[in-house]
Order: sequence, then structure tokens, then C-alpha cells
Amino acid sequence: MRKQQQFISTISVMLFCASASADDNLEEILARGKELYFERVSCWVCHGDSAEGRIGPSMQYGPTPMVMQEQLDSNPQMEVIVTELNPDAEDLISLATFIASFGDCNIHVLPGHSSHELL
Repeated sequence: MRKQQQFISTISVMLFCASASADDNLEEILARGKELYFERVSCWVCHGDSAEGRIGPSMQYGPTPMVMQEQLDSNPQMEVIVTELNPDAEDLISLATFIASFGDCNIHVLPGHSSHELL
């Protein structure tokens, strides 16, 4: 069951990565994701410098913005992130894109698609 969930997550991340728009500046999205990930109180504290996992689980499978939002809404340990960062949908897209860059996700831009379709 866990491998199936990881497979589904991987496919979701690949689809997410492929949906960045030509109108979006991928470098800006990655830079914003990096900035958010390494805030003083943010993801890196529990998930590690490269999302490998510390006291929190590894995120190297590349969580989608929806999975991240579910965790922010349901996981009591994430309350500090909500309080400190209060990430919106754009922030979650930036974070998910940055985290996906740690793995083998080939992030590229497809004409005619928009990251806003995920909102």
C-alpha cells in the first residue's frame, strides 16, 4: 500500500512539474520555494536541508501542494508552520516545485499550461 501511495505521489509531482506555464518564471518559483523552505522556522527544521527527513519524514518523493495543504490542516505538529509562514496556494506551489527539485523530477515548462490550474 505504501509503495502504491509513493507511486501515486510521484505521478502527481510529475504532472505538477509539467504544468508550469510559459508565463510563469520557473526560476522565480524555485527561488520563492527555496526562500520559504529555509525560513528561520520552516520545513528544513524537521524535514532536513534536502528534504531527507530529520524528526519529520522524508519529502524527497515530492509532495504535491494539495498533500502539503492536507498536512498543514490536519497535522498538529505543522501548526508552527501555519503560524510562522501562513502559506497560501502560490507558496505551496513554490514549495512543492522546490522540493521536487531535490529528486529526479525533470521540471520543465509546457506551453499552454498554467501552475494556476492547480489552485
